[in-house]
Amino acid sequence: MLTGYRESEKTMTQTIDRTAGARLAAICHNRIEEEIIRAYVRLVCTLDQPNGLRTQIVARFGTLEIRMTEALLGEVPPQAPRFRIEIYSHESDAVLDSGDYFEFDEDELRAAVDLVVSAQVMQFHLH
Repeated sequence: MLTGYRESEKTMTQTIDRTAGARLAAICHNRIEEEIIRAYVRLVCTLDQPNGLRTQIVARFGTLEIRMTEALLGEVPPQAPRFRIEIYSHESDAVLDSGDYFEFDEDELRAAVDLVVSAQVMQFHLH
């Protein structure tokens, strides 16, 4: 009888841990999504640069910096994405990963969030 109780308790604890983990992941995704949207809005207030690009920092994770860059209209062909999010490493002075986006619709925003989450995972594995 006691063994069954312990197994039941263990299963319940695992379920609670998974639920808490899923909630934490959702909070993390929501926070990152908000930061991407804020960077997108800040780009509007950023002065045009001579190179035709505007850049804002989305987030920093240790030595990694997440940057959003907008290519101004007229600087890229109409069929090309205007926005890029990069994972930049200050340690290696290189872009580790990036994604290109047209307008951050629901699917693109989700992909951008996944890219930023991957930076968090990279930082965890780097240190």
